[in-house]
Amino acid sequence: MGLINKLSLGAKIGIAVACVLVAGVAVEGYFSVRAVMQSTEVMLEQRKSMAGLIADYEEQMLQRALSVLGAAGDNLALSARDADPGNIGAQLEKDLRLLGMYAEDIMLVEASGRASWALHGNLGLRSNDMFGYTAVERAVAAGEPTVSGAVREPGMQRPVVLLATPLRRGGGGALVAAIDVGQSGLGGFVQSVKLGQTGYVEVVDQAGVVLVRTRPGRPPSPFEMSDHPGRFAQLIAGKQPVSRTCHTCHEGGGRSGQDVLAFYPLAQTPWGVVVRQSESEALAPVRDLKSRSAQAGAILLALAIGMTWVTTRDIVGRVRQLRDASRRMANGDLASPIRVLGGDEIAALAGTFDDTRVRLQESYVELSRKTHEVEEAKARSEADRLKSEFISAMSHELRTPLTSIKGYTTSLLRNDVNWDSATTREFLGTIDQKADELQDLIEKLLQTTKIEGGAIRLDKEPVVLSRLAQRVIKDNAFRSPRHQLSADFPFDIPVIEADVRYLEQVFHNLVENAIKYSPNGGRIAVSARAQGREVIVSVQDEGIGIAPENLPKVFDRFYRVDNAMSRRVGGTGLGLSIAKGFVEAHGGKIWVESIVGKGSIFYFSLPVPAEDIGEETTGTSG
Repeated sequence: MGLINKLSLGAKIGIAVACVLVAGVAVEGYFSVRAVMQSTEVMLEQRKSMAGLIADYEEQMLQRALSVLGAAGDNLALSARDADPGNIGAQLEKDLRLLGMYAEDIMLVEASGRASWALHGNLGLRSNDMFGYTAVERAVAAGEPTVSGAVREPGMQRPVVLLATPLRRGGGGALVAAIDVGQSGLGGFVQSVKLGQTGYVEVVDQAGVVLVRTRPGRPPSPFEMSDHPGRFAQLIAGKQPVSRTCHTCHEGGGRSGQDVLAFYPLAQTPWGVVVRQSESEALAPVRDLKSRSAQAGAILLALAIGMTWVTTRDIVGRVRQLRDASRRMANGDLASPIRVLGGDEIAALAGTFDDTRVRLQESYVELSRKTHEVEEAKARSEADRLKSEFISAMSHELRTPLTSIKGYTTSLLRNDVNWDSATTREFLGTIDQKADELQDLIEKLLQTTKIEGGAIRLDKEPVVLSRLAQRVIKDNAFRSPRHQLSADFPFDIPVIEADVRYLEQVFHNLVENAIKYSPNGGRIAVSARAQGREVIVSVQDEGIGIAPENLPKVFDRFYRVDNAMSRRVGGTGLGLSIAKGFVEAHGGKIWVESIVGKGSIFYFSLPVPAEDIGEETTGTSG
């Protein structure tokens, strides 16, 4: 470890280049996969080539048999009309035996489709309508040799195939040989093909009937259908060879899984050759190559991981120390020193970090001192600003009623004017009204001072909200006959614990605000609903509404919307601020929803004592 600590970071990174082995493993894995895929493709092509060779052999055998059959037909054409075809048929049977073909029967078919002569005549074919066999009909109609698929008739023990060649004597017709494929050389050659322990070969016709199957495959039963008759028929019709894997779970013999299958159609005969082998056996060399490649990759990866761990453990450890130190610094710990280990670039970086820590610590102390001074100056400035703002607002609010009082008092005290009793009473009434306004303003100022100073002391008692709302509505109803004031409190509104003095003030402020900003009259509804552990009270009017940009500020002290309506109705801008303070003192919240020109709804919530949740109190409507 001491030697590693003395190495430069460049040297350590150079050692860590061993991680390139990981890339090497990836490359090796890529080429291994390519090799496996190519091996698989080569194996499939080999199986297809084998099927092609067998198909070529079968084709040659059949063409030679058709040639022998054609020669016999030519002999019949050259012989006299009354010649005995039995001699020619017997010789043809022998010639076919020499080719490894076992003829079950040989027949002479007239141009009408009727068999006029048969060598044995006991096979069970439809002698009166040989055109029922497509190969025979085609030989007569097209004048060319043909080979049929498996032919099956009632009473036949095993299938035969028909070889038919046209007769060129007068009247036409065909010479037909019924060949037992199972006993013929067509299957004999195929039987010699060996494909490991599970591979075998099949020969199928265009209908999918298995004509030949080699061992170790199960011997075919008479007229047994192949497992893919439709697909094989398409491939035979399209003369399309193919090689792939297919499921074998539907086959008998106790084996299931997948086979490697190659199919090759015969060139002229409507047959096909199928070469099969279990995938596990066919791909055993490929899997062995894959296993060795995986083992080699695992060994290389283990070496790469080991070398990387050895060379990077020191780097990672010290980088983590720097990371932890930077986090402590970010969290404000500038007193803990940073350890400097080694003599490389990371050690130099650690030393720089520690120097930075020391400078930051010194700067932080100086900044804290200056920040404290700035905050004190800001606090003094803000206090002076608030004091000036408060004095200015109060001077304006107090000047209006005092000016009126002063004016009317001065008028009454003039010696040069004799006021009649009505005028004197009017002046005194105005002075009394302005004095009330002045008293209300002073009361609101005192309430605001209590709220801001946290000096509100609640004297809570059970309060029935519906009764309190009715009292406030009755107090305000006679002042504004143009408004229809109503209260709607459901029967399930619980009794709450509150200071009735402050809560009544909240109702008064909200109702007075609704009256003030509904100059054209209209309905003012006070309602409530229980919601969970609180009661929601609302005061709704049909007044001028509040613009969206003004909604966040309506509960600020001295705030009044700057419009002609606000200037006309007057006010101090303290009513909603006081309502907010009283509601929050009870643990509730207050908010507003409004649409300009349609009115506003002021809401406030009050908590319900846990023991009163679910209890009901009598509601009223007005």
